[in-house]
Amino acid sequence: MEKEQKLTTYRHTQEYEALVEECQAIITEGIWNYRVEKILAYGQLGERIFNDSIFKKYGKGNLAFLQAIAEDIGISYSDICRAIQFYEKFQIVSPEDAGWDSFREGKNISWSKIKRLYLPQEKRKECLHSNVKEIRRWQCTQCKKIFEYDPTKK
Repeated sequence: MEKEQKLTTYRHTQEYEALVEECQAIITEGIWNYRVEKILAYGQLGERIFNDSIFKKYGKGNLAFLQAIAEDIGISYSDICRAIQFYEKFQIVSPEDAGWDSFREGKNISWSKIKRLYLPQEKRKECLHSNVKEIRRWQCTQCKKIFEYDPTKK
């Protein structure tokens, strides 16, 4: 009981409030630095691919080329496309680049938000095969599992 009262009284002191404020600032800056580094990594990746002669010769608009490089690097095809789009649109490859002003989120910006809010959606490629058929799918409203058949009928 006495310990609990002491803790409660500490919470209302300037020293405690300063500690909380400094800890929040450390977390905010750390997360900001992490997000900046991730964004810069994708910007540098986009720059490297976009400016490479082999990309200019074979890669621009070539689905197979972009899928191959994504697989060989070990990231998704979508991330490769988005990195290139990001570099083309903002040309951000360092913390000092002017493109940072394009984001209204300030320190709350992230790679996910950039992809969702600032980069165009990836265009879906049409299937080139002739043997395509329509199929129906069912989804459980509780577990969200998708079935190719109606699981309630046997």
